[in-house]
Amino acid sequence: MLVLDEPTNDLDIETLELLEDILIKFEGTVLLVSHDRQFMDNTVTSLMVFTGEGHIEQHVGGFTDWTRSGGSLQEIQQQLAAKAEPATKKEKPKRVQEPQDKQADNKESHRKKKALEKLMRSIEKLESQAEALEGKMAEEGFYSQDQQRIDAVLKESADNKENLEAAYAEWESLEN
Repeated sequence: MLVLDEPTNDLDIETLELLEDILIKFEGTVLLVSHDRQFMDNTVTSLMVFTGEGHIEQHVGGFTDWTRSGGSLQEIQQQLAAKAEPATKKEKPKRVQEPQDKQADNKESHRKKKALEKLMRSIEKLESQAEALEGKMAEEGFYSQDQQRIDAVLKESADNKENLEAAYAEWESLEN
């Protein structure tokens, strides 16, 4: 059994492709934790989706297969947030809140929700760009063209990956 936690962090494209090939050929069981959706699509045969409160759903295929069959991270996050609200209300002693405080809290919550929605759209766009760039680099003859073109695409891919990692970090901070 092989256990990998975020194995794609800090890997260049060649090493990432090598890791994918090795994992595909590996005959044992691999337990993989990753935010890299394309990597999961390329390597996994089933997903274990943690839906909250200790519930785990198993799905055949990669991340894209799961979303096509109706899986949604946003749905899970909303369910968890809805379940967490009543629990926190019970735990906290009641406090009289001024109407202005409520308005400020509502505005902050609304801003956070809007920021999260915008960030999710940005992440989807960055992931699509990453997929397109990886497709470009996988094309036959890509590395036999002008070195400046190759370098430009490699730089664009590295910048995209950096932006995607920053977006994931921002997403994580908004969730907490």
